[in-house]
Amino acid sequence: MVREALILLVLSLCTLSSTGQRRADAAGRSGGGRTYVVDCRLSADEPSRGLFKSLKVALRHLESGTAERHATLVVRPGVYWLDDPDDPEVRRAPGADKGIPFADSIVCSYLDIVGSEADPKLTVWAVNRGQTQGAEGNFTMLKVVGHDISARGITFGNYCNVDLDYPQDDRLSRKRRADAIVQAQLAICYAADRLFFKDCRFVSRLNMCPFVGARRTVYEDCHFECTDDALNGAAIYHRCHFDFFSGKPFYSTSRTGSIFLDCDIDSHVVGRQCFTKTGGPLALVDVRIRGEGVSELRWSSGDEDYVSYVSGVTLNGSPADIDTRRRTVDLTDQMLLWAYKSPRGEYNIAGLASGDDGWNPTGQARATEANRMPTTLELSPSKRLARAQGDEVGISIVPLRWGGYGPKEARTEVVRPENRDWRTVRREVRLENEICDGLCGFCSFEVEGLRQSAPIFKSKPAIGYDKRRRVFLVDYALSRTTDALAGAAEASVVRWYRVSPSGERVAVKESSDAEKKMSYEPTDADVGSAVEAEVAGRYDDTEACAAELSNALRVDKGKSTREVSTDFSDVAIGHAKDLGVRGVWLMDAYKPQDTEQYAWRAEADAGHPAWRYGRGFDGAQRVGLVTERRGARLTYTPNVLRPSAQRVEVELDPCKPAGQGFGSATGQYFDIRLMFDPSAQSGYALRIYRTPEHDKAVEMVLLRYEGGVARRLCAPAVTKDFKAGCRVVVSVEEGMLRATLSRDGGQTTTLTAPAQPTGNASVQLQHTGSVGSNGLVVVKMVVVS
Repeated sequence: MVREALILLVLSLCTLSSTGQRRADAAGRSGGGRTYVVDCRLSADEPSRGLFKSLKVALRHLESGTAERHATLVVRPGVYWLDDPDDPEVRRAPGADKGIPFADSIVCSYLDIVGSEADPKLTVWAVNRGQTQGAEGNFTMLKVVGHDISARGITFGNYCNVDLDYPQDDRLSRKRRADAIVQAQLAICYAADRLFFKDCRFVSRLNMCPFVGARRTVYEDCHFECTDDALNGAAIYHRCHFDFFSGKPFYSTSRTGSIFLDCDIDSHVVGRQCFTKTGGPLALVDVRIRGEGVSELRWSSGDEDYVSYVSGVTLNGSPADIDTRRRTVDLTDQMLLWAYKSPRGEYNIAGLASGDDGWNPTGQARATEANRMPTTLELSPSKRLARAQGDEVGISIVPLRWGGYGPKEARTEVVRPENRDWRTVRREVRLENEICDGLCGFCSFEVEGLRQSAPIFKSKPAIGYDKRRRVFLVDYALSRTTDALAGAAEASVVRWYRVSPSGERVAVKESSDAEKKMSYEPTDADVGSAVEAEVAGRYDDTEACAAELSNALRVDKGKSTREVSTDFSDVAIGHAKDLGVRGVWLMDAYKPQDTEQYAWRAEADAGHPAWRYGRGFDGAQRVGLVTERRGARLTYTPNVLRPSAQRVEVELDPCKPAGQGFGSATGQYFDIRLMFDPSAQSGYALRIYRTPEHDKAVEMVLLRYEGGVARRLCAPAVTKDFKAGCRVVVSVEEGMLRATLSRDGGQTTTLTAPAQPTGNASVQLQHTGSVGSNGLVVVKMVVVS
């Protein structure tokens, strides 16, 4: 007890002296608030004396200081686990945390955290869980509720996918939980402002989140190592060092973005190094980027409406070009550079961070109006889609200082866009030198193609049967009511329907292509039903007229074929209640019973279509059928009702470029089902799915479905080729279920298992992954029965 009392006394004196002086220097205030001491060498916690062996216990006893007298948390060297790394129980979030499992929390304001003065590697706050690796959800070390919090000399690490190497005692080191990189987070802040970190280290990989969420955060002399979606998008980084292990360390940046001043970045990326995934403003002043494998620097892989600023940026020692001139402003000879760096070479932390309350975390000379300059010119159009002629678009123009501070009222400039073409075009508004040289902003909006009045039907749609070609043909004629614009062509959309004897209509084909839309080749599935065509008449430069329905003709004979092939360019995007209807591609969304533990039913039940025809995102390179809703499902029942064999060939472009296929390993998979009964949910399948063990590969396995329950028929195989351009073939032939996945330049992965015909004929695709950049494009599909 005497030893512990001496430790408390010495630490308290040192803390009051050093942190009090730092407070007075940094913010013009004196110390003297309550001090808490955490030392893993103590024998027990003594809350009444402010002594703690456990950091977790200390966090529960914190009380806020005041603006004049901050509370102080002194943490002596050691490794402090905020979650038991050896506990096998999976961590899950309570409902209040909206799916984020937190290890612990800091609920406190006016708090200074003091770690090792010698080396932040000596004082480590640690967890080692992530999404699907010890947790369900993006496991996060800390939930922070409070403002005016600082930390010095601490390492904050999520060692789920990174080894913990403790420099002074190997017994405290620990191997990472898993190699596959998953979402493993550090700290998320709520209702927070004015956070300052000095000489700290932030260690994780995916979704690092180094105290994100505060309005203003400043990091000085800190180290960061991460992969994607990781950094704080509303921060100033001064004299910091970064290790980028992937191409998009920010998911996005906030309204006024993040600022790098006198920083060093080591990129371990080969090829393109981006900064953000979805865009946002950045400023890089005197930043040295190193990366022998980096061939290109961009703000993001997209073309978002943001301006970012640079001055003195190098790549491997040479002046660096980042992105395009449209999105990059070089401040080297511009007045706006003074907002970041004075003519004397001093970085303007005081002016940038000052907000409206004069916050001055680094203790520079007080900011004056001269160096409290706007850094963002925010332009916002009043509408994203304008009419071609006569429309007005108001451009709101707001100059903002960093942190979102600026004038209360915006200036508005009105533009009147014109578009003499029938095509929809993008219009940009760019303003420069607003207030000071170098400040720049732009926005964009779409201007509709010039739409003239709709045509009328000179002769209404009528269909007939061509016996020689054995197809139904539609005939109609349009009459323009206005003169054609240059290049405008007839662009009517024709939708073909099958009408059953009971009167149920189901769309079987839809196209605006000049050749594909004019004919329909009936199949055995159409026999006994009627066929009709609906035409929405229009030209490229006109509105569409009211759709007209043709006469109906009975189908007495249809083409019988064992093979059906489509690239989906003329497949109607629709659905039917009866998934067993033959010869029709049926599209809907469905949440399988083996995903019930994951809460995305609302996404499956959403009202918009589950699929669209077009181009995918990110890694997808081709046009095809794109997943638009989680649970997207495609069902096709061939004309042959009881096949003895069946084969399905699918060409795919997964949107994830690294080969992991899906957003996370949370019940996300892609099934290719055959000899399937969609009502009974029975038959065979190949499943491709993401697992916690792989971040650049997927596993695939053969299944037998019975009543919606899938049973594995073989050991799973790992493939790194589930990327754009892959081809998957699944078949049941001669008593064997067989699946292959191949891609040019890769290796063919093959699975086999005994199987027998089921008496079912349907083929089904089921995607349970999230969509957008995690989605899938079905480029081509062939069904052979």
